[in-house]
Amino acid sequence: MCRVLLSNPVHEDPVTKSKRVTNSAGAKVSTIELDPWGADTTRSNNADAFQPKKFTSYERDGNGSDEAMFRRYNRWHSRFDQPDPYDGSYSLTNPQSFNRYAYVQNDPVNATDPSGLEMDATGGCSAMYSSCAGSGGGGYDGTPFDSGTYEYGGGGPTSEHIAQALARSESIRTTGYDPAFDRYWGDTTVTRTDAQGNVVSTQTLHNATQYEVVIAYLAVADLLRFVDGKITAHGSGSSFGVTFNFLNDQESRDAVMAILHNTKIFNSGPFGLGHMKDVGATSHGEFADFRSVNGVFGKEYPRSLEVAINTRKFAAYADTDRYDFYGGLAPATAHLFLEFFPNKIKRIFGGGR
Repeated sequence: MCRVLLSNPVHEDPVTKSKRVTNSAGAKVSTIELDPWGADTTRSNNADAFQPKKFTSYERDGNGSDEAMFRRYNRWHSRFDQPDPYDGSYSLTNPQSFNRYAYVQNDPVNATDPSGLEMDATGGCSAMYSSCAGSGGGGYDGTPFDSGTYEYGGGGPTSEHIAQALARSESIRTTGYDPAFDRYWGDTTVTRTDAQGNVVSTQTLHNATQYEVVIAYLAVADLLRFVDGKITAHGSGSSFGVTFNFLNDQESRDAVMAILHNTKIFNSGPFGLGHMKDVGATSHGEFADFRSVNGVFGKEYPRSLEVAINTRKFAAYADTDRYDFYGGLAPATAHLFLEFFPNKIKRIFGGGR
């Protein structure tokens, strides 16, 4: 196979993964000879001069690791450094699928894995090389790169776990949340400031779960101390939320409602009716919905704490959203089209709240 890198064509053997770089006159100027697992051999010559992609389509970084699209391949250990993030790739008929770090089911001679998520058993021909199929990267018929399955660089449909991985990447990028592990990786700082901008309280969480983040938001909102009994988690990802009861004596009721009606912290409105069932409300008159102002509880990946409440029983539901629906036209639109409607679709087909 051949593709052009500037003025130096790169020739790759689909089975051995070896590469040759030639100049415009056809003379060989660089040789890359690896073993089937990507380890260097003494037969390589001038390998660093022209070709950063040593092993299959992976680009080798300064640390000597090979970057797939979604995982890092470790040629020293002959496996990926990260587990396969897609739970649906398990198969009882294929014991190799239970090794979540394995590279191409331990058959590197006959297969490659361009994305780090899906094995290509075409003998190494990847859809990023148009010469594989002669159709701009469509891949061979009946392989994972068949245009009827998914096109690596084209406009065709993606396979399910590729789409899930892309959604996972987008979630991490925009919110810091990794749905594959139910974690906000790193430190999540939740703060509360007064009207003058002074920090009143701060809580730092490390690799926090969604449950821990919601509890932290309730704490900095000064609502957690009024919770009566246990807090129960429901769902996951965009459908995650918790239910609980507030103390129902008059003093506690007055204190909770004073916090929720503080317009420097919370906005309120007539929506959130989908949570009436969560709090046991049977009429609109006994239901209220509050959303904290974006950023009031933290500036990094700012979220809005939603508290829906049955004003008669004082039963409550809480979650955190990326946008405060009552914060104006822009956040309301973002909440509808980036959170509410996608979650409704998930609910219809399973998995939503």
